[in-house]
Amino acid sequence: MVRADHGPFLAEALGTWAAGPGPLYAQLGSALEQQLALGLLPPGARLPSERALAAALGVSRTTVVAAYDQLRASGWLRSHRGSGTRVAVAVPVSVPPIELGGGGGFEPLEEGPFAFEPPPDDIELTMATLPGADIVAAEARRVADEDLPALLRSFGYLPFGLPALRQAVAAHLSELGVPSVADEVLITSGAQQAIDLLARHLGGPGVAVMLENPTYPPAIDVFRASGAHLIPVPLDEEGIRTDLVRLWVQRSRAQLLFLNPICHNPTGTTLSESRRREIARLATEFGLTVIDDETNAYLMFDERLPVPLAAAGERERVITIGSLSKVAWGGLRIGWIRTNRSLIAQLAARKVEMDLSTSPFSQALAVRLLARFDELVPLARGAARVRLEALEEALRRQVPSWSWIRPTGGLCLWVRMPAGDAAAFSHLAANHAVIVRPGPLFSADGSFRDRLRLAYGHEPALLEEAVARLAAAWSAFRPASQRSPRGVAITV
Repeated sequence: MVRADHGPFLAEALGTWAAGPGPLYAQLGSALEQQLALGLLPPGARLPSERALAAALGVSRTTVVAAYDQLRASGWLRSHRGSGTRVAVAVPVSVPPIELGGGGGFEPLEEGPFAFEPPPDDIELTMATLPGADIVAAEARRVADEDLPALLRSFGYLPFGLPALRQAVAAHLSELGVPSVADEVLITSGAQQAIDLLARHLGGPGVAVMLENPTYPPAIDVFRASGAHLIPVPLDEEGIRTDLVRLWVQRSRAQLLFLNPICHNPTGTTLSESRRREIARLATEFGLTVIDDETNAYLMFDERLPVPLAAAGERERVITIGSLSKVAWGGLRIGWIRTNRSLIAQLAARKVEMDLSTSPFSQALAVRLLARFDELVPLARGAARVRLEALEEALRRQVPSWSWIRPTGGLCLWVRMPAGDAAAFSHLAANHAVIVRPGPLFSADGSFRDRLRLAYGHEPALLEEAVARLAAAWSAFRPASQRSPRGVAITV
């Protein structure tokens, strides 16, 4: 039996856990889960500390923290104050396939024998997504009744994507101001696969890649895994600092810029119009390739749909990524890349190496959902706005010393703590049964140690309870001298 209190023994048992694709923390979490499922550690056994296991594996502590968080969220681990992280007494069992069901608006499906139930104790403020909309269930039934017979007559392998979906995405982008045809579109298994494909193809050892600081953690992971040199560029209220982008292009000859410019994850900022034009100028002047991740754009609280960066200038220098995960359902796993035909063909060849093809059933469903896009967007925006208001009100009342800038949209709040280390606080919060992500996970250089990202996809009542738990953790975390008088609120 592996001794759970010693990192080296567990590291040896894991073997070559980092040999596959995907973020390091996800690979580590999956490897640990596999070993736990095989009975490597009995229920109740104590795992090594994050620091000890990180040292044994030769990875950063944040990688281990995120892997442990993943296993806590899935029910494999439990953390308790004073006793460390242990294997849960009641470990998860295999879950049967989830059936499509009813449910109003964006609320979780609660009917039926296979209804999803989160771990009984923890509230996760970690996933910036909403439950699936009723429209998704209704259109899925129509796909099964009307489209599936024709799909089944094919082999089901479509490296470039379902032709009808490629055409629908091209038409959608054209309506947004980026004239496109189907041959310029590649369908991917979610926006994350789109980022991964581009990182593998355009990144690599010696390639200098600029990205926002902070930014979306899986983007950091895939570009870093490619061997690229990462250049974190600061943000302010108008989005990425384009003066610093220009400086880095001139100094480092960086030729690739990854952006999440609208309803940025995690800050919620949106790139200003003047900086949008400057990015277009930089792309033309220096031959800069810009990867524009538009995944969050449709959740902008402004009623008008934002225009992709490719519409602002030389569109062939801008690669557009999109997804239905925020407005329809994250579990659909449908995304796309819009770029020139030659690059599309090269990326399709790489995609075949990864998964052969994205599910035709999901793609047929996406065709129908894009036809109802004008219905989906207001529903998702409304649900996001209600949840944000509930979270902000609870934070002002229960944790008044925390501060933030109200996001322009999206599903996460970037909170500043007045004192203390965010990673340390996130551990204490987990002991209070609420899981949050500390700021350094969102930074290529490990900064933002005073920040937390709070995702607010849950319904308002659960967000209220989550904030109550955060408040209890904060009360225990702060030195007495730093405590604010009860009832003092901040203006944001």
